[in-house]
Amino acid sequence: MSSRLCRRANRPALIALCLFYAFMAVVVFCASTASAGDYKMVLCAGNNGSNGFATATNTISGNNPGGIFSFENYCGPAPDPAGNNAFLRIAENQSGGNAGVNAYGSISWTVPPWVAIIAGGGYTRMPNAFNDGWRGRFWAEGWDGSTNNILMQGSGVANGSLGGIGWSPCSTFCSHLWPFGGYGDYRRFVFEMTCVRPAGCDRTNFNAVDANTFVLILADRQNSSASFIGSETVNGSWVRGWQGLSWFESDQGSGLRFSRLKVDNATLGDGTIDHSCNAGWSGANQEFARVFQPCPVGTYQRWYGLETKNFSDGQHELAICTQDYGQYQHLTGGASESCDRRTIRTDNTAPGKPAELRVTSANPARYLDHFGAAYSLPPNQGSPVTKVHYDVVDAAGKVVMPEKVLSATNPTAVPDIQGPPKAAELYLRVWLEDQVGFVGQSAVAPVPRDTTPPAAPQQLSVTAPTTSRAAQGFDVRWRNEVDAGSPIDEAHYQLLNPSGGIAVQTQTIEGSNIEKIQDLETPQQRGKYTLKLWLEDAEGNVGVPTTAPLAYECVRSDISGGTGVTSGLGEKGTAEEIVDQGDGSTLRGRLTGAGGGVADAPLCVFSRVVTKDSRDFLGVAVTGSDGDYQFAIPAGASREVGVAYRSGSREVSSRATLQTIVHPTFKVYKKVVRNKSSAKFLGSIPGPDNNNVVVVLQVKRGKGWLAFRRYRTREGGLFTVPYKFNKTNVATKYLMRVQVRNQSGYPYLQGNSDNLTLIVLPKAARQRGDAHRGRQARQRRPGSASNSQLQPRRGSAPFRGRPRPAVGSRR
Repeated sequence: MSSRLCRRANRPALIALCLFYAFMAVVVFCASTASAGDYKMVLCAGNNGSNGFATATNTISGNNPGGIFSFENYCGPAPDPAGNNAFLRIAENQSGGNAGVNAYGSISWTVPPWVAIIAGGGYTRMPNAFNDGWRGRFWAEGWDGSTNNILMQGSGVANGSLGGIGWSPCSTFCSHLWPFGGYGDYRRFVFEMTCVRPAGCDRTNFNAVDANTFVLILADRQNSSASFIGSETVNGSWVRGWQGLSWFESDQGSGLRFSRLKVDNATLGDGTIDHSCNAGWSGANQEFARVFQPCPVGTYQRWYGLETKNFSDGQHELAICTQDYGQYQHLTGGASESCDRRTIRTDNTAPGKPAELRVTSANPARYLDHFGAAYSLPPNQGSPVTKVHYDVVDAAGKVVMPEKVLSATNPTAVPDIQGPPKAAELYLRVWLEDQVGFVGQSAVAPVPRDTTPPAAPQQLSVTAPTTSRAAQGFDVRWRNEVDAGSPIDEAHYQLLNPSGGIAVQTQTIEGSNIEKIQDLETPQQRGKYTLKLWLEDAEGNVGVPTTAPLAYECVRSDISGGTGVTSGLGEKGTAEEIVDQGDGSTLRGRLTGAGGGVADAPLCVFSRVVTKDSRDFLGVAVTGSDGDYQFAIPAGASREVGVAYRSGSREVSSRATLQTIVHPTFKVYKKVVRNKSSAKFLGSIPGPDNNNVVVVLQVKRGKGWLAFRRYRTREGGLFTVPYKFNKTNVATKYLMRVQVRNQSGYPYLQGNSDNLTLIVLPKAARQRGDAHRGRQARQRRPGSASNSQLQPRRGSAPFRGRPRPAVGSRR
């Protein structure tokens, strides 16, 4: 770049930012360095306005909130050059005094993305007095923020000075050409009036500079773009008949001027898009852009229907070509365009039907709703097979799975076919389609079916109801032996009376891999009943049944031979497990005999709350094929859980302990109270034995918790505790909880409630009479809570003092 395109100097002379401007009818802008993407824009001339511009000044002050410059826009209908018909004016608007050195007012235009200013010029005049030190100026801002002078005009400046950018004032509009031999690269063009005199510039008279007929040479930094959207046609596949084409075309610089669709380098008769552009024309400048981006920018999707029968069979070149405004105007050099060129093919042949079709399956002996197909391709001299069509029909030929399509090149298999969810006599049909869309005849093959029934239920357990039959039934659980076949989706059961007759007819429960029945349907009368349970898979295969006694009390096993039984809780089967309140567990173990595990034996499950002497019968667990069993233990208090095997006069048993951590509820009536008033806390703990249990109210203090009140629960585990605040003199937020500690007679481990937040505000100011009545009230109640409770700490800290030694005081 020429050394004359310099940064703004800090010297008084302020080396010029001069803009060029020449009479465009006779000046060619540096044709030796322009590119084919260059175009021109004319502002404030040629019947074009000034477009959007920005103004700036550094003279805003308290006395001049708008600055000392005015900006006036008189651009409108005008010839090219505009002469006196249209112009922009920057004028100093003060009646006297001096403007400081470097004071300026400016009008500027900033390019949009992908556009650069490479040269510029215009016409200027000083319509009245232009006092010493004032300068009319053109300059351009580089992409790095640099200041590049193009024109510096004013009193005392010699024409052609300052490296060719200096000019004396003009009282009528005079042109100023781009003064340099090469082009620049800028983001902003600025028209400015500024003061360069160190002592300041005189503001008397009318100091103003006018400018018009701005001609900017612009560079489009991004060529237009066109790209086909992938399809069989543009991807080179064989096609026939009418084909839909689609493509994207875009430009982010000057915008799109033309789009042309071509076959074998010839533009189709209806394949041209002439975009509407915001352009003007004048004798001086010929065609010019009226804005930085005269044509549509962005990305557009286009569609076109191509009839391939109009072309000979074989290979052809298809192209979509675009021109942006810069490529179209090409100030120097030839016009250019951006093209996406593709090879297309045409053909006419239909495929035959698949040969040797067979259905493949991971387990041919069972029905799987996912299977595959394999076959051989028929002879075909035309385009390759690109799609496989298939569906599934029943024995009557009715479609039970709609047609699907697999896209591939000359495929000989369909690896994954989703069949109907239920098994039946089914057939797979397969037919082929080639790349040009011809469809052949179908081949048919049977789909393998599942004939293996599911195994009997394993580890069956029956939980007895805790209330009468009218309110609750038995709960049945088991484990399925899942095989490689179809899933279990139905469980059937009957209830048999002591003589083996049916007391409750067959009931069916549906579900995916169902493994439990809640609230079993049982007779109204108590008696010795037997549960008969069997499973059915999704293909209708029915498994063998298993039985278990339905008992409200422990029963003796008809299966003998058991000599030892183990028990444990949870996934690992530990002798002791600790759970949170509300959580249950699973009792599991194994019944063994001389030969290993004992199968199909009923085991009695009991539980005893740790504070009780008596135990409760929970139900029956039936051992599986290897002697294993499991039984769901519901949530509750800490309990000893046991399992017993009774056969004849023999009984073997095992026990495990389930400990439960208590989680009391804890609430407060009001979350915000005032000092000298009471907060009322309430909550409950679970049973049993939840009456007269000590609960401890605590407040967060530092890293620990401070107890401030102890209380014994009432009937049903409820507690209500008031607490009066006396010394909370500033707004304070307290974090509180209630704790139940380990204590004799309560069947839960120590636990805490959720935390709650209480806000205590200072006492509201009262009138003197109210205060007097309050003192009288306290004198009448010497035993109130304020005389015996822990006091809040002074200020915003929590509580101080020790907990009251008495435990269990009631209010």
